[in-house]
Amino acid sequence: MALKAGIIGLPNAGKTTVYNLMTNGDGLVSPLPFTTVAPLTGLANFDDPRLSVIAEVFGKEQIVTPSLMITDNAALSEGAARGEGLGNQFLGYISSCDFLFHVVRCFKNHSVEHFGKWIDPVSDVLVVNRELVKADLELVKGETHRNDEIIDGRRSGDLVRAKMLRPLLRELSDIFSKGVNPHGHYFHPEDKSLVETLPLMTNKRVVFICNVDEHASSRDLAEKVVAFAVKNNSPSVIVSPQSASKEGLLRGQTWGLDVFYTLDGGLRAWPFLPPLVVHNAIRLIHPDLPSHTDVIQKFHCPRSGYSAIDIHATTVSCNPDDLVADGDIFVF
Repeated sequence: MALKAGIIGLPNAGKTTVYNLMTNGDGLVSPLPFTTVAPLTGLANFDDPRLSVIAEVFGKEQIVTPSLMITDNAALSEGAARGEGLGNQFLGYISSCDFLFHVVRCFKNHSVEHFGKWIDPVSDVLVVNRELVKADLELVKGETHRNDEIIDGRRSGDLVRAKMLRPLLRELSDIFSKGVNPHGHYFHPEDKSLVETLPLMTNKRVVFICNVDEHASSRDLAEKVVAFAVKNNSPSVIVSPQSASKEGLLRGQTWGLDVFYTLDGGLRAWPFLPPLVVHNAIRLIHPDLPSHTDVIQKFHCPRSGYSAIDIHATTVSCNPDDLVADGDIFVF
């Protein structure tokens, strides 16, 4: 099963243009806002130079490149968290995504409408972030209600987990009520693990895509988003759809993704978001495969500076709770 990524952003940010570049799709592109009213879904294959080396070492001709399932969603606008416009529908689509591509408009073009008084990409990013925070506040309220019902005996569920969640949900509610994204908030390691089990929009990894044109001022605007991304520990890439430039766009490393590989007849690459344990990796490959992996032979290919001799064999008895490393190769 491929990872799912959702494309988000304000109206006329260039989301569908980026979607078409990534998937070779033909979604309608228009200078009018809210052109996309229903999600578009396509498959994006991305570059992985290790594949050719691994295929040569193991003599594999059948190769499946790493890919993502990409969804281009209807534009988000202020009030989406309150259900205005296509808000609820939009937020429902992205809740099922593993991570997000946030397309940010970094160009000035009077023929393409913009909802602000001027082009300010960081301000646009903050508008989207506020809507995600508001949506998470509503989600936490619902989780709190259900959690309290479990504790009070009015709903079946994991009582121990519910009692552990209660103070954490209150803490999250306070954070979201202030309009703050909890990324910079310190949680105790056990609490952080619980937070990651909640289906929060702000839990999702975000990759910022700066949509630029040929003007120097556009690059200057993009650099502001890049600086914002660095400050928030998020990947970013600058893209010029007008010149059909995909440089950096179709690279999993740019997105903060790792890749493991399987040899089972052919060679297949599996992108994943770390951390990933062996048990979950196997379930990703096929839900019916057993979780024990003591019969698997494991190899490894480093991300850079590799050649055929760098792929070393290690026959190991993998614990289902062991972490999968980028470049691991499993032979079934």
